Amino acid sequence: MTDKQMELYYQTFQEESKSRIEFIQKECDRMKKELNLKDEEIQALKKENEKLKQESEKSHKPKVCDLKLTEEEFKYFKECIINVGLTYDDIKDLEIPSTYNSEKLKIFLEMINKTNKN
Repeated sequence: MTDKQMELYYQTFQEESKSRIEFIQKECDRMKKELNLKDEEIQALKKENEKLKQESEKSHKPKVCDLKLTEEEFKYFKECIINVGLTYDDIKDLEIPSTYNSEKLKIFLEMINKTNKN
């Protein structure tokens, strides 16, 4: 190879390399934009999902029968309502503030017992 051919080869190689680098950078930028859009979509869907959950919770008020009670809590609960002359069937459809708040359940049961003692 002559010096002229070597120079031409080197110049061609540099141009091709530059083109490849530009192409890779453009693809990288395109992918970053695509990922950002996906992230934005995910965040929007998460917000929408949370909003729907809140609306669902507002529209569905939990009832006594929805309570997640242990066997021991359920037995105590039934004893308390029987003590005031009710059955589980009488109150199972009553709406309650929260299905997962056992502290409120304990307060509720204590109120039933106090009412029964008076």
